[in-house]
Amino acid sequence: MSAIPVGYKQTEVGVIPEDWEVKPFTQVTDLITCGIAATPQYVHESRGFPFLSSTNVKEGRILWSGYKHICADLHRQLYRNNPPKNGDILYSRVGTFGEAAVVDVDFEFSVYVSLTLIKPGKPLDSLFLMQLLNSEAYKRRAKDQIYLGGGVGNLNVDVVRRYPIVVP
Repeated sequence: MSAIPVGYKQTEVGVIPEDWEVKPFTQVTDLITCGIAATPQYVHESRGFPFLSSTNVKEGRILWSGYKHICADLHRQLYRNNPPKNGDILYSRVGTFGEAAVVDVDFEFSVYVSLTLIKPGKPLDSLFLMQLLNSEAYKRRAKDQIYLGGGVGNLNVDVVRRYPIVVP
């Protein structure tokens, strides 16, 4: 092991400048939550709102195809509590897990339990956070922390809330 340079310190995420800190995601974000856990009744797209799941987040992008639709009443209820907005992060946590993408649209949609909704705090940049979550280190972290219940991998939201992030 090589010596740590003067002005730096060893942390759980590696060597960082002495005046930097390692904080949990909860201290640099405004919200980290998941979507509705119950499977809703789906409706025809002409009568509903987009309802995204983990299959709609791949390789840093939101796939705006192949999603289901939910009725307006349920959407309003979900959207009122935690509306996904432009600049937020969607992070897959069930089935395909550890994939992040930045919301880059200004229309309303809701998310299923298989997605984590992350609202970055100021001054945290959404693209930086997405790249961090999509890095090999964080993909490994996600893989190491999944819970295999019922045969489907599940990355608990509380685990994501405790993810470490280096802050200058």
